[in-house]
Amino acid sequence: MSMIKKLSKTTLLAALAVSLGACAATKNSVTGTLNSLGEALAYETTQESYDKSYTASDLKSIEATYKANNKDPQAAINYARVLREFDYLNRAAIILRPFAQDYESPASAKTEYAAVQLAMGNYEDAQAYAQIAIDQDPDNFDAYHYLGIALDTQGRHIESEEAFRNGLDRWQGDPTPIMNNLALNLASQGYFTESIALLEKAVQVSPDRIELMRNLRIINTLKESSPEKKRPAANVPIPPRKAG
Repeated sequence: MSMIKKLSKTTLLAALAVSLGACAATKNSVTGTLNSLGEALAYETTQESYDKSYTASDLKSIEATYKANNKDPQAAINYARVLREFDYLNRAAIILRPFAQDYESPASAKTEYAAVQLAMGNYEDAQAYAQIAIDQDPDNFDAYHYLGIALDTQGRHIESEEAFRNGLDRWQGDPTPIMNNLALNLASQGYFTESIALLEKAVQVSPDRIELMRNLRIINTLKESSPEKKRPAANVPIPPRKAG
């Protein structure tokens, strides 16, 4: 299990315990429910985390390509990505840092650096580099995804929801990772019905992913034991009265 998932579980559960109710009884109910399930909600990263399983041979091959082309940002990005998958996070950060700090380098370098910072638990740095990537490439759905996670782990759930929705609108490929994370964000805000509906859609897209069913089961249980939060009403201007 990657470090981002370990860190995110703790952060999300803390956020859930705070946001699902102000009274101690509600907090205890939520905590007790999760403890009784023996499970925890967890963020997912990119689609690549699902579909790509690197081997030691892959690592050596990609490392050799990088060493032969260490000035090539794409070679650095590819090497850093496989290092991240193997949890060699400090090495990945060192490899990518010169490219992440160079505005002329591809937005994908900042995006991957944001992913590495997330995995290291450096959420403010992850937020900053994800935002730089978005500024450079406004359709960078992975950067929006990482920005959403970074904001959510800082308790900035409304901003995080916006980032996740922007990423989902631009997503290419299987959208279930960001759908899962948006659903967790909605649950952390107390919008259980919306969260469940989104997870159900994700299950329809990827019925074989057991983590989606697990999260769906947990949030359904939370909905049964915790108050549902309502969306704030839109501010509708009151028309002026007619004279006379």
